[in-house]
Amino acid sequence: CRLVAGNIDLRISFALPAVFGASTPPTPTHVLYVLDSEPELFALAAVHLYGLNSYYEDGSREVPLKRTAVVGIGHHPDSFSCSKDGWPVDALRRLRWRDYQSLTSDLLGVLCDVVVPLSEERLGVKDLHMSCRAILGSSLSGLFSHRVLFERPGLFGKMILGSPSLHLSTRMFDLEASGEYDSEENLRHLAVIYMVAELEDLADGTVDHCGRQAGNGIPEACRA
Repeated sequence: CRLVAGNIDLRISFALPAVFGASTPPTPTHVLYVLDSEPELFALAAVHLYGLNSYYEDGSREVPLKRTAVVGIGHHPDSFSCSKDGWPVDALRRLRWRDYQSLTSDLLGVLCDVVVPLSEERLGVKDLHMSCRAILGSSLSGLFSHRVLFERPGLFGKMILGSPSLHLSTRMFDLEASGEYDSEENLRHLAVIYMVAELEDLADGTVDHCGRQAGNGIPEACRA
C-alpha cells in the first residue's frame, strides 16, 4: 500500500508467513520490518524466510521464524521515478540522505506512530511485545535504526544492523547519552546484531564507523 505523510511518501509491502499444507496463512506471532525495502530488499528478505520455512521443525527454536511476517518500508517508486527500466540513482540517494541521516527527519514518527500500528492491524496482530518485533536496516537505514533504538526504546526488541553508517552522524551518540533505552526492562528484551565485512573500513584513506582513520567501526564490546 502507499502511505503519504507530509513529505514522506512510502510503499508498505507485506509478506505473510508461509506454512506448507495450510489452507490459509497463520496469524503472525513475530514481525520483521525491513527498512529501505525498495526496490529489492523486501523481496530478498521475504524470499529468504520463505525458502527456509520447510526446514524448521515444530518444537525447534526456529519455529518463531515460521510465524514471522515481513513488512517492507521503502520510498515509493514514484517518488524517485523508478520504472521497469531502472531508476535515477541520485534521486533515491537524496531521499535516503534526507530521511535516514538527519536526526530530525519526520520518518521516525511516521514509522513508529503510523506504519507499525497500521501494519500490525492489517496483519491481524494485537498487543505484540517488543521481543517479537524486529527491524532490519543497512548502511544509512542501519544508522537510522540507532535513532529508533535511542528515541523509541521498547518498540523493537531485535535490531539487525548491516554496516550502519555511524560515521555520517556522530551526533547519534548524543541520543544514546540522553535516552532511556538502557532501562532494565528494555535491555531485558533487547538484542542488537551488527554485521560488518571483515575488511570493511580498512582500506587506505577510509574513515571507520566511529570517525577514526582506519580500524573497524563497530565497537569491540558489540562483538561478543
